[in-house]
Amino acid sequence: MMVSLGYPDGEVIDRNEFVKAVSRIAKLLTLPLSVDVVAGFGETPDEVVATVRDVIKAGAVGVNIEDFIHAEKRLFPVADANREGQGRQETRRIDESSDCDQRANGRSAIFRGR
Repeated sequence: MMVSLGYPDGEVIDRNEFVKAVSRIAKLLTLPLSVDVVAGFGETPDEVVATVRDVIKAGAVGVNIEDFIHAEKRLFPVADANREGQGRQETRRIDESSDCDQRANGRSAIFRGR
């Protein structure tokens, strides 16, 4: 989707523009929409959770969250694993508290070609 809007893959697109594009797509679909939210458009678990909540409100039923920093072309450091774990726990709470049956998937880029 980002490339079709003129942006490279990653979090170069403005978060709000991204969510608006998700909303436009979701309104046109008759099938469930799962959205790749890259690494969540946030530096903290709370920011990632806010992105996931907004994407679900925009009409998605699932999200994929990556462990890859596109701007630096590398995986999140192991030291950031706690951050990622917190984000996944928070996202799980969204799964459990939402009226919608949505899912969050972690995605690893460890085998990504260079």
